[in-house]
Amino acid sequence: MRSPIARPLSDKFTLLRRRLPGGGLTSGRGVTALRLLPLLVFALIGANYIGAFAAVGSQPQSTPMAEPEGLAILEQFGQSTRVSKLARASLEEPLRGRVQPTPVTSLDIPFGCVASGLYSAPHGPWAVVQVNCESGGYLIFVNLRSALVWEPDSLLGHEQTFLAWEPAGNDVIVRLDAVLGPQVVRVHIPDGRSTPLDVPISTYNLSFRPDGKKILYATTDGVGWGSSLWIADADGSDARRLLQDTENLVIFPSWSPDGKSLAYISMADNTIPFLVGDLWVGGEDGGGLRRIASVDGGHGFAPAWAPDGRSIAFVHRENPGSLHVDIHAQALESNVYVVSLADGSILPVSGLNGKRVNAPAYSPDGAFLAYASQRDGAATIWLRDWANGELTPLFEAPGELAPGWIAGE
Repeated sequence: MRSPIARPLSDKFTLLRRRLPGGGLTSGRGVTALRLLPLLVFALIGANYIGAFAAVGSQPQSTPMAEPEGLAILEQFGQSTRVSKLARASLEEPLRGRVQPTPVTSLDIPFGCVASGLYSAPHGPWAVVQVNCESGGYLIFVNLRSALVWEPDSLLGHEQTFLAWEPAGNDVIVRLDAVLGPQVVRVHIPDGRSTPLDVPISTYNLSFRPDGKKILYATTDGVGWGSSLWIADADGSDARRLLQDTENLVIFPSWSPDGKSLAYISMADNTIPFLVGDLWVGGEDGGGLRRIASVDGGHGFAPAWAPDGRSIAFVHRENPGSLHVDIHAQALESNVYVVSLADGSILPVSGLNGKRVNAPAYSPDGAFLAYASQRDGAATIWLRDWANGELTPLFEAPGELAPGWIAGE
């Protein structure tokens, strides 16, 4: 979460932005290297806080899905980083309570770098850890069953940013070299082979329809130019623009589990880094859009569809009127809420005071909702059981934590 662990990238963007006339990134209309810098920032909005995308629930998924094998946890304290897990049995009554996760693997993160996000595959044992350094980002692939740690040869030597898992959990969409010579590639997990994906180099968010046949992606030409939302076939062909907004950024577009609706966050496009946004839903073609909630926009917390498609969990800022929190990530106070799409009613979930709560993660079967809270250098993983309404603090540790579900095959 931003604090020390995502400071290098966002601070570099802010400094560059301030040094140029008018606060912009370029004075011309053409797409230049400097104007592509915000693409990296918004693709890494989740890197401002550890685990912003740390969930199967933040990506479109088929329904129903197999029961989760357990909960993966990204832990970071100083330069110590590891991935651990809780077995499904640890989450069930009567065993549920304060538990100690089983370590999967420790990650060798260079000094000055931070592990800023955990992205679990919609199916299977793999997860991707996003690491950010002053010079750029890279990805580490972790098998949550075998503890294998892998960095595909096809990605070595490139700056790397995670964009999306495809629904089967076999391929990952990665943005390479976001500033100079950018491209978007599809990485095949079994062999690490990368193939170009035919989407614009200005793409900063992308997600798959649950059947894997279509993609949504968002593009921008830079700060102050707004953004566009597109739909295309899975290979990028037959692209069609659904929305163009010259004043706002479309963030985290995703389909409902049945693929018949879409949701995204809209946030003002300007040089203020941490703003409040609005959660919108509409039809799969972008029609019938309606605003359903005020959400935190700038810290990179993706909304999560419930697997039954009836509701969406999101992070709400509890101190929206604070100018301080607009520019200082540590000042954020937030909670998780769930909005019903049937009647617009909003259910408070976390109910914490004075804490930062990060992106919620639905278990693949919809039985649980997990999230992490942070305060005073310590973090807690919480679990909401939808069957009985219980809210349980599962695990506490110093530093930063992020949960992500381990999905079945």
